[in-house]
Amino acid sequence: RRPLVGRTVLITRPAGQGGELSSLVAAHGGSSVHLPVIRIGPPASWDPLDAAIGAADSFDWIVFASANGVRSFAGRLRHAGRDARHLGTARIAAIGRATAREAALHGLPCDLVPDEHRSEGIVAALGAGARRARFLLVRADRGRDVMRRDLEALGHHVTEVAAYASLAVD
Repeated sequence: RRPLVGRTVLITRPAGQGGELSSLVAAHGGSSVHLPVIRIGPPASWDPLDAAIGAADSFDWIVFASANGVRSFAGRLRHAGRDARHLGTARIAAIGRATAREAALHGLPCDLVPDEHRSEGIVAALGAGARRARFLLVRADRGRDVMRRDLEALGHHVTEVAAYASLAVD
């Protein structure tokens, strides 16, 4: 019933972000070691994110790839003296439940959280059957390019912005 008894799990999430996973490991009988291999920092420039926020009401969907992206987006939205009303009729999607919870904390309740908590889940839920739409993808400065590529292949217009940088830990 506790499949991780006698096992140790290495958690590589950034400092301050491994607690939920560590609790899950413990609930399943295991122990964990938290060793961050990346840290979260600001993007190389805030200009693309700020421009996207300025045009937020022109998008059909704003998609958050992570809770870090939500926090950064919400911070820049406040920095510009704006709140969720500035998003107009744009609907909000999050790749996973933790990201959706973070969005809700910032007054950005999600219209969609796919069952599959990765880029392919968003594409499957939104891409194929939907009319051509304008998407804003809020993400890290690096990572998989699946969502943008697949949504564009389906005829959607996609703007992708880095809301934060994923930096190596020495």
